[in-house]
Amino acid sequence: RDIANQITELEVRHRSNLSALQTEQILLALAQDEVERLVKLQAQNLSTDTALNSARSELGQQQLALVSRELDVNSYPARLQILQARRDRDQALLNQAQLAMSRTDIRAPFNAIVSEVSVAAGDRVALGQVLISLFPVENLEIRAHLPSVHIASVKQAIRSGQKLLARVDNRPELEQFTLHRLAGIAAATGIDIYFKIETGSVQLRPGELLPLQLQLPVESGVFAVPYQAIYGNSRIYRVVDERLQAVNVVSAGQVKNSDGSVQVLIRSDEIEPGDRIAITHLPNAISGLKVKANDD
Repeated sequence: RDIANQITELEVRHRSNLSALQTEQILLALAQDEVERLVKLQAQNLSTDTALNSARSELGQQQLALVSRELDVNSYPARLQILQARRDRDQALLNQAQLAMSRTDIRAPFNAIVSEVSVAAGDRVALGQVLISLFPVENLEIRAHLPSVHIASVKQAIRSGQKLLARVDNRPELEQFTLHRLAGIAAATGIDIYFKIETGSVQLRPGELLPLQLQLPVESGVFAVPYQAIYGNSRIYRVVDERLQAVNVVSAGQVKNSDGSVQVLIRSDEIEPGDRIAITHLPNAISGLKVKANDD
């Protein structure tokens, strides 16, 4: 407001100077005429030196007054620009303060959970300083590591449009999760897979560990045995004429029975219906070892 009043005052003074400039020019012309008249009278011995000197003094003063008035008129644009620049600078500072004020009210553009608050109310913060860390509740994923042996079957199921589901043990409030993508980079042990958390599920937190059970694609030509029957992850023993006989197998995953027990799924072309498989783990098992079967 102060600068606006100064601009108004400057404009009023400029209009006054323009009007006074014309008057100053008229007075200068009169002073010049008076000096010329006295010079002529003095040449005729009709005027004194004192009167001529006084007229010349008034002429000089009027010339100075005219120069001063012209300076005021000519300096008007520069003085106006100075005031306008000060006004624009103060307006910019005001806008900056209003912007900073508006930014003190932080609103997330999505539904989120605050994971960390780095400042307190009243703290001074710098540009680019982290104030709050948060994550969107609707864009979380569950990441799991899929062993190499299952990658081919999972990819085939995805290509065929099969829906692979997973669930969390002992968490009945959690909905089933759908496998929706594989990681772009694989490791020697397998590949990371990602499950989408559907809206409406119980809210989870990043970094939380969950016992996830993935329902793998349907396998054919496999059968389930207890973990105690597996030796070195790739061998079982069947009982032939009360002696052990080693059979190489390939693990195809695991299956959970209705009673909660877990068995290993294996595949082998050497196993036939009716074969008896040793399920008691023997530390000294070897082909040809004589054993006695317990029919119970």
